[in-house]
Amino acid sequence: QGQFGAARGSRSLIRAARMADQSVVGISERAVSAVTGLAVPTMDVNYVGFNQDCTCLVVAGRSGFLVVDVETGQALHREDAAMCGAVRFVEMLSRTSLFALVGGVAKTQLTMWDAKARRAICTLRFSSTICSVRLNHRRAVVILMRKIHIFDLTTMKTLLVVDRDTPGSARLAALCGDVERGYLAVPLAKPQQEPLCSPDANSAGLVAVMDTYTLRAVGTVVAHRTPVQALCLNLTGELLATASTKGTVVRVFGTPSLTMLYTFRRGVSPCRIFGLSFAADSPSLAAAA
Repeated sequence: QGQFGAARGSRSLIRAARMADQSVVGISERAVSAVTGLAVPTMDVNYVGFNQDCTCLVVAGRSGFLVVDVETGQALHREDAAMCGAVRFVEMLSRTSLFALVGGVAKTQLTMWDAKARRAICTLRFSSTICSVRLNHRRAVVILMRKIHIFDLTTMKTLLVVDRDTPGSARLAALCGDVERGYLAVPLAKPQQEPLCSPDANSAGLVAVMDTYTLRAVGTVVAHRTPVQALCLNLTGELLATASTKGTVVRVFGTPSLTMLYTFRRGVSPCRIFGLSFAADSPSLAAAA
């Protein structure tokens, strides 16, 4: 079973870690080792997260980042800070050598990193702190407190910049990697101009969906009466799941119609739902609370 043997008995803990916006930030090497069974080197861990299909686990910190195969426990890649600098969080594009790195010191700087060549492809600076980054095979989406930047992944040229009011969870976003649907779902604090939402939308629990391929709005939906705490899209982008800060219900909407399909009641008492995740072929939906 190798270094990752203990992980098979703790698979639910790993999946729960993935729930919190697909990452856990600011935890210790000891905690990572306890959950995964992997002997994590001293890195002053800032981030633990998965790639889009959950086949790789990425650990990042002041000493660089490490990529591990979740089934075999094999370390696939290690990049030291001498090469890439300290890393606050990482987004890995599926199972490729492309990574989006946000520095541990330069929180406004994004570096697109080629792990095979072990060098930076390009570096972009933003006007405020980068809250999160999402990638698919055509787009890179950078989430700031008050702006969302959408880039062509091939050229890293800006395609669209959208203003928004900062929601309660500024880093919360879901990007679909389907070849036909590049849907991006984000919570909004209140209505803004197109393309993210219509001016007459209610501000409570508002979720906006846009197509990052066409750069057009898909629509908006008032998913809950209180602000949205967690959301996710399934792999094909046909289902959107949401939960609010109250945490009593989880709702599932069909896209692009944004018609509510299912409502699951978690309970009657308030509860914080840290994350939602569909199974690979979408027969079930998990919630971590």
